[in-house]
Amino acid sequence: MKQLIFISILFLLPLASRAQEISDDQINFVNDFAAACKNHDYKKVYKHLDKSYRKKQRKFLKGNKTQLMDELLGGTGIDDDEFVVIPISEIIKIEVAEVMENEDGSFEFIFRVRDAKHDILAYLQLEKKGKRFGFVGAVG
Repeated sequence: MKQLIFISILFLLPLASRAQEISDDQINFVNDFAAACKNHDYKKVYKHLDKSYRKKQRKFLKGNKTQLMDELLGGTGIDDDEFVVIPISEIIKIEVAEVMENEDGSFEFIFRVRDAKHDILAYLQLEKKGKRFGFVGAVG
């Protein structure tokens, strides 16, 4: 019986050591991002995006920062599975619905975003480069 427990522990140990906890810095960053969205602070939302993502998307959108941010939070409706994009200026409420760790150690955040007509789940990946965090959304 002791061997079985020991083997079980050896099997589960690599899984536990791979699991990474969300740091206080990440939590603060995500909360600051959500507050910026709720307050319709475009400048602050923009600063929460990954630098290389911002650059690629601005090039694709011919420099239109507002369009980049207004198309950032798109997802499926909670009640009807319809794809909806909620512009930053129309957000009434935003909250983290779920967090998932990716194989590469990054995290995917699912935000529940509401405007006057919609209630959606929007997915953003949180990247970390050096000590800096930045969200990455859909490309193109």
